[in-house]
Amino acid sequence: MTDVSLVFKERFTAAFEKSNFRSFRQLSLKSECSEPLVQQIINGKFDGSRAGPGVFTLFRLASTLGLSLDSLLQSKFYDNSEELAALNDVKGRDPASFDTLMSVHWRSGGRLDGFDHVKEHFDLYRAPTEETITPQIQQIGPKGLLSLRLETTDIRVAQREFDRLSDENKKATTAFHREVMASGIRCDNTFLDHRLHLKPVHVRAGYSRLGLRVEGKDGAPMVLIACKPIPV
Repeated sequence: MTDVSLVFKERFTAAFEKSNFRSFRQLSLKSECSEPLVQQIINGKFDGSRAGPGVFTLFRLASTLGLSLDSLLQSKFYDNSEELAALNDVKGRDPASFDTLMSVHWRSGGRLDGFDHVKEHFDLYRAPTEETITPQIQQIGPKGLLSLRLETTDIRVAQREFDRLSDENKKATTAFHREVMASGIRCDNTFLDHRLHLKPVHVRAGYSRLGLRVEGKDGAPMVLIACKPIPV
């Protein structure tokens, strides 16, 4: 079997050379990695390594290049063309996975209509302006975490909950949306402590969230958010 680190280096180097980044340092900083990391990868520091950079670091690098992590790893491990076709078929993957949503984002060029087959699994928000204080919900996916928490896809109900968030939660959520608009893609872990007004439930839970900047049919920018609970 081909060494994982060598396959990654080869595909990562090709992706970097095709990108708009002009230096190793520029990509490292944009990915929030240590400055020499990209150069170390391309120069072979991790060749044959069983550890190498951590998975979250590689995820950020791949995302900054507009790629999914598996696209930098998979091709040389499979000889059967049918297996490769299955791996590259986004519709055949888990529609709720972050990897699938990132792949769709890359393949569609960020166009919202490219997400039609997975639209039940994410929520949409209006792109924040400098004056935005509270997140503005535009669409709720019936299979997304927000819908499961609220037990509704009514955006009016959801907006009332957002309006009643603490100032700290409003600020943090809006800041995340701004980061998505600035970079095109963001992923992190966060914690929500909020007493719902729709029903007598106090939500205290950690979750992972993926944010993607997308463009609607009218060309208007929007924030796509997908969330997954972090198991306790």
